[in-house]
Amino acid sequence: MGSLLRIPRFSLYLATSCVATVGFFAYIATSAFVFQTWYGYSTARYTLVFATNASCMIISTLVFGKIVGRVSEDRLLTVGLAVATVGSAGVLSAALLHAPGWVVWVCLALVTGAQGLVITGSATRTQALGQASPGTAAALAGGLAFGVGGLGTPLAGLLGGTPAAMGGIMLAGLGLGLVLQTVGPRLLVRDR
Repeated sequence: MGSLLRIPRFSLYLATSCVATVGFFAYIATSAFVFQTWYGYSTARYTLVFATNASCMIISTLVFGKIVGRVSEDRLLTVGLAVATVGSAGVLSAALLHAPGWVVWVCLALVTGAQGLVITGSATRTQALGQASPGTAAALAGGLAFGVGGLGTPLAGLLGGTPAAMGGIMLAGLGLGLVLQTVGPRLLVRDR
């Protein structure tokens, strides 16, 4: 485990995945409450929201698999984080502007669709860099992402479970993930 964590880029992918998962868990934990309480959606209507968004993630995961030979995992991960950050900013903006629920839904579809690139991209990169210890690499990547990512759940609740809290945590986590993915590698090169 220690040898993997001493690989700077491996650790950076782990950190990126962890903070991005915090943002994603804020959506998972808070969206039902937000749509049903704040926007008045019925259980059936919220089920449609969640199923649509999950379908977006399935589609983007399939797209990742189809184009990964022509486009690098890093590029796909970066695009996923950028789209998710834009979608999160849209969620927060819609909440602050008291936009209707369908606007938040569309923005969340961007976020969840992008997660197919983010989750798959970070998993493939950590596995590639951890190929000498694949089980440990997978355990670190999955365990840390879900362990740290799970903090998005109580954090969203502590901030009131509002649409703005959900959007703000999503934007903070996914935005920080984007910064780590785009700026972090340059800093690693500069330190050599």
